[in-house]
Amino acid sequence: MLKQMTKLKCSPVNYCGAFYCGSDDGKCYKVYQNDSIWQVISSSVDTKPIIASVHPIQDKITVCSLSGKVTFLSTNLDYLASHELHAPIFNNSITVYDLIIISTVTGKVVSISRDNLKITNRTNLPGLIYSSLLLLQEEKTVAVSNNKGAVFCFGY
Repeated sequence: MLKQMTKLKCSPVNYCGAFYCGSDDGKCYKVYQNDSIWQVISSSVDTKPIIASVHPIQDKITVCSLSGKVTFLSTNLDYLASHELHAPIFNNSITVYDLIIISTVTGKVVSISRDNLKITNRTNLPGLIYSSLLLLQEEKTVAVSNNKGAVFCFGY
């Protein structure tokens, strides 16, 4: 049995036989079983908590922290790349085709290429975004709402 290591801030995600999660210490944790023994590894991502769930995509893990840092790790938690969005990220990222879509509280919606991990598009919306991004129409459209009740849709 594993003992509690730190306080988790998001739900663990099961991916390829391992569990990934973020915590209040700014680390991403991987918990997996090796020869019937539970193993835990971690990678420091930020000094701020990770409150959105980590998001596995193929061989990459997307980790979004409260400071607005988006970090990409391998499934073994090796560093691949990161971006500073300079605004808190409360919501989970989503995947549309070959893009990773992330929203910040201050209204930024950012698309990042899944292949080269570079930002491909930035959109600034009015108001604050507390809601999660939602995939619509057979995963071709992304919808998000702001604190004033407006809904914005993006086609991909």
